[in-house]
Amino acid sequence: MDERLNYLILAVSLLGFVSCQELVISPKQDTLVKKVDEGLSLKCTVEGLTESETPSIQWFSATGEQITSKTGRLRIMSFSSNELTLLIRKLIDGDEGQYTCKATISGNPIEKNIEIQLYRGITIKGSPHLQRPNVNTDAFIECDADANPVPTVHWTFANEDPIPSGGRFVQQKEGLIIKNISEEDNGIYYCLINVGEMGDFRQYNITVQVTIPPKFDRPATSTDAIVGKRFEMSCYASGNPPPVFTFFKDDNPNPLDMPKFKVDKTNGKMEAELMEETDSGKYKCVASNEAEGVRGTTTGGQKQQTLDIVVKIPSKIQSVKDASGLMDTQAELTCVAEGNPAPDVTWKKFSTDSKFAVDSTLTQNAVAESTVEELPSGNKRVTSKYVFTSLKPSDTGAYICTAINTAGTAMENATLTVEFKPNFDNTPYTKTYGWASHKTNVTCLANGEPQAYIEWSRNDEVIAENNATYTISSKLGKGYVASYLMVSVENENEDWIYGDFLCTAKNGRGASTQVISLAKAVTPGTVLLSTDKTTPTSIEVLITPPSNDGGQPVIDYKIEYNLQGSTDIKTTYAQRPGQDAQDQRTKARLTDLMADSVYMVTVRARNAVGYGQPQTMTDQTPKVRKPDPVTFNSKGYGDNGDSYMVSWEKPLTGGKPLTGYKIVYRKVEVKGEDENSWEVVRMYDPENRNAPRDVTSYKITGLVPNTFYQVEVTAVNQLGASESRGKIFKTSKGDGTYQPITGEPLSEEVPAPPNTDTKPAEVSGAGMATGAIIGTIIAILIILFIIIDVSFYFNKQCGVLWTLQQKLAGKPPGESDGARDMEEGDKENKQPLLTEAKAEEVNEEEVPEKKNEALEGVMEEMSPDEKEAKQFAEMADTSPIKPDSPIVPQSEATIIVNPATPEAESHDDKPVA
Repeated sequence: MDERLNYLILAVSLLGFVSCQELVISPKQDTLVKKVDEGLSLKCTVEGLTESETPSIQWFSATGEQITSKTGRLRIMSFSSNELTLLIRKLIDGDEGQYTCKATISGNPIEKNIEIQLYRGITIKGSPHLQRPNVNTDAFIECDADANPVPTVHWTFANEDPIPSGGRFVQQKEGLIIKNISEEDNGIYYCLINVGEMGDFRQYNITVQVTIPPKFDRPATSTDAIVGKRFEMSCYASGNPPPVFTFFKDDNPNPLDMPKFKVDKTNGKMEAELMEETDSGKYKCVASNEAEGVRGTTTGGQKQQTLDIVVKIPSKIQSVKDASGLMDTQAELTCVAEGNPAPDVTWKKFSTDSKFAVDSTLTQNAVAESTVEELPSGNKRVTSKYVFTSLKPSDTGAYICTAINTAGTAMENATLTVEFKPNFDNTPYTKTYGWASHKTNVTCLANGEPQAYIEWSRNDEVIAENNATYTISSKLGKGYVASYLMVSVENENEDWIYGDFLCTAKNGRGASTQVISLAKAVTPGTVLLSTDKTTPTSIEVLITPPSNDGGQPVIDYKIEYNLQGSTDIKTTYAQRPGQDAQDQRTKARLTDLMADSVYMVTVRARNAVGYGQPQTMTDQTPKVRKPDPVTFNSKGYGDNGDSYMVSWEKPLTGGKPLTGYKIVYRKVEVKGEDENSWEVVRMYDPENRNAPRDVTSYKITGLVPNTFYQVEVTAVNQLGASESRGKIFKTSKGDGTYQPITGEPLSEEVPAPPNTDTKPAEVSGAGMATGAIIGTIIAILIILFIIIDVSFYFNKQCGVLWTLQQKLAGKPPGESDGARDMEEGDKENKQPLLTEAKAEEVNEEEVPEKKNEALEGVMEEMSPDEKEAKQFAEMADTSPIKPDSPIVPQSEATIIVNPATPEAESHDDKPVA
């Protein structure tokens, strides 16, 4: 009994030992999920072994094959006797399935399984990042996500706001539907993919740009297709994305391409460098922005336009036919031209501007006729005949046949020759002139076909050879011959050399003669004289050429003049105007004359023979007088708001040098629309200024912007002032604002506007009283004035003392014994009307200038203050301005000298060179 119990206890113990041996696979999961491309390590361990037991462990793949390799992607390795590890370096498709670890312990087998599943991650099938659905369609935005386990998909806008499902947006498993999509839906959309079981997430960005199919903005255009010329066709289409252009011809499915055609697919242009006749046809332009959409769809679209192109053939003249014939017979010129369209053919005689088309009359005895035929090639042939019914010598010459169509122009010359006996239609004259000691050319020109030859005769005797009296030369031209008979006239042969010479021209069609007379030339007849303008120091003589020029044109005039009763005769010359001048009269100005004096003027005309008979006249110069009024040349609208530049032409000075100008200006109110109709209706107090004698412009400053003013300029010499001339002007707006003055017109005696100038501050403190200072200044000015006046008395014979002395002596102020009064003006710049005469003696007006130079030398030795005082004193002495009119120094007003009016005094007194 006890022995049986012991065996039972031993058996139970052995069973318990065996049951403790087992296989353990790490990781300890029945199913293991791994991602593709990851590595895998499975460790199989036998637990519960005794020290004396050594197991045999093996690994089997999902296909049931034992894994024995210790290298490679799938391999086994062991770090102890009771374990074996399976290593897979990189999982790939096909590695999924059940893997088994088997072990044998003391002959007893045991095994353990583990299920391997592969997780391939989130994949996107198709679904491009840029999707371009057509506008105004229910667009499907594809986001086809795949994963195992099955993923969930959500959509958001680019700002990550969720897109609600409903309305225009419908979310589906494979994508998002946007109903009636427009350009406002363009943008980035986020497709959010989530695999919760794997904790995997992916954001897939999709850009949506709506496609607008192409449309043509305007019809296709092309240049003229001309054989041998460049051709261009253009299409104008828009779309989004911009369309691509291709071109096709006729029914050819292949697009036009190099080398003959150059296509700009972006801008819709097709070019062909050289067109041929065979290039005519229908040209199609296709604009397309078609593209492959999602799920096999197509986005975009295409449009096409077609042009029917006919290649034009430029005009070409195939042949021309010359013609010839006798005078009064018929002839025709022929011109054959081709082209497409049919060319228009015209005729024109060479060296004329008149064109004559088909069926129009070129001359009274010629007409143009034309016929048109179509050639098998489609080209047009035009035959034009230019028919002369009765030939004339004048019909001879070259004729131009011109063929024109829209593709080009061609020209060829045809020659018509008319045979006729010589004529003298182009002989320049039938009468010429000669005179003693002169050789005269007698010219005879003969036209003829064939070309003529010429011989000369006189009194039925042929002039055959050159000698001392006759020399013959000739010149040949196309259709003419010119013969020149040089006749030498001497005193010894004048009694017989003049008379008729006979020119005889001959050719194969006959002979013709022409009489040319050689007459004796004489000096010109008498001229007609009158005066045009007389001043105290000048006379303007108006010379009318003689009615009889003696057979030779008048070259010039000799003018002699002197004081009546004087033997001192002066001589000058005046040129006659050119033959093409409208007025053949000559104006000659005699200058440096004495005032209030009678002059005798004698004029002779000269031609190639010599001077003719004299013609004499007398004229009296007027007394010395005040200057002529000035003439303004400044415009009515000023360039500045606070100043105005008034300018004038220098007037005639009346025989005395100008001493200066008096300038008076005032603010006025006017009526009238423009400066030609301005009329003063109200005047304000004037301002007075003085300008030196050598200026013709003056800058008035301190004016009010946008305001009317009237300025008067008076020229002054030693005898007084000229008549006053006024000009109305208006200042520009400037930076100020002007309110026009309103009210009833007043007389010239109008109170001045209120003075807004700030009064100068009074001097306070110690020092001289204001009255004492003013008295001292006045005393100094009086002393300085007396000194200057005494200097003027001895050096320049002028001034107050000089005037008093002359009045007591009974002589006019400023006039010395024997002095010659000079009419001053702009000598250097004023051009004469036609011609001026110059005396052959020294101009006495230079003498006062030398005195001025001496005075300037004295002034150079003075101080600047003394110079300025002397200048103002001189102006005060010589100017007739009232004593109460203030002399304004140059520092108070800007004086600008016009460069066009230099120092010279009179614009009418310059002698002729």
